[in-house]
Amino acid sequence: MVRTTRFTAPIFGLRHEIDKLFEDTFGNMGTPALGTSAWLPAVDVKETNDALLFDLEMPGVDEDKLEITCQSGVLMVAGEKSSARKEGEDGKWHIVERSFGSFRRSFQLPANVQDDKIEATLTNGVLRLRVPKMEQPKPTRIEIRAAK
Repeated sequence: MVRTTRFTAPIFGLRHEIDKLFEDTFGNMGTPALGTSAWLPAVDVKETNDALLFDLEMPGVDEDKLEITCQSGVLMVAGEKSSARKEGEDGKWHIVERSFGSFRRSFQLPANVQDDKIEATLTNGVLRLRVPKMEQPKPTRIEIRAAK
């Protein structure tokens, strides 16, 4: 079992009190509280002319611990980040802020994407998903014929 403790320095107590004030006022806004094993990777989503790009922060997540699926227009990324802390280790933890555990993120995709051509790469702890868009139909020019 991992225990978290605070230093006796006033700055650590102040931070805890400010975090608690925000949590009491606004709730945890869908994000896990510090010190819990639940976590969600941060994500950036960008749209270009030909694709949607998702960048998810995955530090410490192994490629074989990730599962990416797309079904009925919903892109889902799930996985697990293992804790580096071991049971029975000597020493006393003073600050534990790094989260670990299972996560699941899902994103509703627009209808104009090619979900069978999604590409995924994991580089330096960032998972990049490229969701290509369908080519937009080009207008057809209709010739006007003179009436006889």
